Amino acid sequence: MDRPVDEPAGRGMDPRLRGVVDQLSAGTGRVCFVLDGEHRLQWVSPELREFLGGPDAGVTEKFGIGHHIASMGFEPVWRDSVTPESRLRLAREIALLHMPVDDLPANVRDTLPPDILEIYTSDPGGAVSPVRTGSIDYVQPGLPPYPIDFVATSLRDDHGELIGTTVLMYLELRPSLLSLLGRGDVAMYERMARLVKPERRAAAILFADLQASGGLSRTMPTAAYFNLISELTSSFDALVAEHGGIVGKHAGDGWTAFVLADDVGGPSAAVSGGIRIAQRLRAYAADRARSFRLPDGLGLQVNAGVHWGPGVYLGQLVPGGRLEITALGDEVNECARIQQTARGGAIYASKQVLELLDTADAVHLGVDPVNLTYAPLASLDGVSEKARRDAGTVAVAPIP
Repeated sequence: MDRPVDEPAGRGMDPRLRGVVDQLSAGTGRVCFVLDGEHRLQWVSPELREFLGGPDAGVTEKFGIGHHIASMGFEPVWRDSVTPESRLRLAREIALLHMPVDDLPANVRDTLPPDILEIYTSDPGGAVSPVRTGSIDYVQPGLPPYPIDFVATSLRDDHGELIGTTVLMYLELRPSLLSLLGRGDVAMYERMARLVKPERRAAAILFADLQASGGLSRTMPTAAYFNLISELTSSFDALVAEHGGIVGKHAGDGWTAFVLADDVGGPSAAVSGGIRIAQRLRAYAADRARSFRLPDGLGLQVNAGVHWGPGVYLGQLVPGGRLEITALGDEVNECARIQQTARGGAIYASKQVLELLDTADAVHLGVDPVNLTYAPLASLDGVSEKARRDAGTVAVAPIP
């Protein structure tokens, strides 16, 4: 089996070790690396490379392929990802502490600082277990370290010769927690993961809200209202995932999402996705209204606003108890005001959005951009003073 071109490996790898790497390469989601019989780094899985900083150019130099485990930790991509104490623990568990310091390669021994050399000068005695476990403290800028567990397994041939070591990293999560993550959309999780570095991106912005939610919550049984909001939220998230978007912040009966142009093939597809999510959520709510015993005069009307942000500052927000995608920019604030002005199940889209639609997307949405009539948000009925102040000049049109 030929090695995929995007998977770095040491030159002249032992064929016996190559077979192990080929098996590990055949799967996805494996966060691991492989050392040879002399504890030199030979292979880093794509998932681990992505985790540590992305599969960019110069992989061999960046990740220290061919370097001894004791010195590989001084490469920036490893050094900056774990705490210093973690690097010592990793070397202590993986590099077989019974190895005398004189057995280290000279080019490694002469460059190591005293705290690393001390690991090799202490002899704990006894046989080394073929399977060792431990943890390292992973570091991300602006966040406290958190533990990543690992299992290191010695690989030996039929004669007992050490041919290498595999190191598998994982999070200590109970199956019940993993099952919750498994309910989400993997593709959307991957889109969210790519936003680890906040930066400006072109995106369609969607705000949606359930009208008269206060009246509904006061007159419906609490359990029934909770089920209603839960169902609408699940539907919204599923629609966002289906249309290539990313879920933003949710606040009770309000929902936000972003569809990045880079994720769906361009601006027209992005704004089309944002509008289609709003249309389908509105239709879903109207259809489900018959299944709930709603108070007289109250229905399930979803109002929405869709706007375009050519350079929205967007990225991950990880406060500790959850992962959120948040965005900053004038267009985000304006979209919120557009949505707040909509009433009676209306969807308002800004002129910037509608003029980005190509013909095919417009036809699919039932929109005729050529014959639309726009109005400044400030001129619409029921516009609040806040909306008038923040987005009064934004031209909008209703979407069927």
